[in-house]
Amino acid sequence: IIAPDNTFEALEILSFNATSMTFASAFDASFPAGSEVMPVRAGVLQGNIPQSRFRLNLQQNTFRFVIVDNEVSIASTAAFSTFNSKVLLDDPNAVEGNLSEALNREIFIVDNLTGAPVQFVDEPISRKRSQKTFLTNSRQSLWEARQLLHALRGRHLSFYLPTFQDEFIPLTDVVSTNDTIDVTNIGYNLSGQNRSPKNVIRLTFSDGTTVIRTIIASSEISSTVERLQVDSNWGVNHTVDLVDRIEFIEKVRIDTDRITIEHRDGLGQARIALPVRTVTE
Repeated sequence: IIAPDNTFEALEILSFNATSMTFASAFDASFPAGSEVMPVRAGVLQGNIPQSRFRLNLQQNTFRFVIVDNEVSIASTAAFSTFNSKVLLDDPNAVEGNLSEALNREIFIVDNLTGAPVQFVDEPISRKRSQKTFLTNSRQSLWEARQLLHALRGRHLSFYLPTFQDEFIPLTDVVSTNDTIDVTNIGYNLSGQNRSPKNVIRLTFSDGTTVIRTIIASSEISSTVERLQVDSNWGVNHTVDLVDRIEFIEKVRIDTDRITIEHRDGLGQARIALPVRTVTE
């Protein structure tokens, strides 16, 4: 705990509940309301300590630590939505500038340097690489993001992420008792073929409500119209003009095991950028 005048103490927590903490020893000093309270972690210094000296008796040092008291797991996904028993990060993606994407597909080339080369692939479709970025604005939202990162365990677990793009243009109303919708022909029946990660869609309506369904069949009605059939009835009634967006919900995983949290102040404002890759199972 640190007072505004930089007086501080380190205390061991004996017990706590939703509104208070009890410490193993009493305070040696008084701390007014508004003092900062933060966890203390055990760590070891990593590598050298670079420093810069200034002309007016000032010096800047940079310390890097490796935290070693990681016995307790803080993993939790309770603060986030779910779909198909997996995390669904349906909050808007924070994009600063442009969102970089790439399509990756391993291509094997056989070339004996005398005849025409032959190439083949093991993957039926390319896997998209993109980025999911959080901008937390409170200590609670930062803590929840930390818990999520621990729960996903780097590359280990997959989750769902919306594309936040207008993937389809609806041509027919959404009818509660129907399980189909006609959309502008974009070639989905030819290329998408109801395969992961392009087989789950979310309809967002002008009143803010959403419906998520899995595409189980598609057909080309004409050169300008395709029909999508989903796994269950829509359950809601909305006219075409009330459909704000039809987007894909892609199954992805974090594409790294090292994640950096960029803290912007001590109040919980931070930026967390996760490189993600679609999965096709």
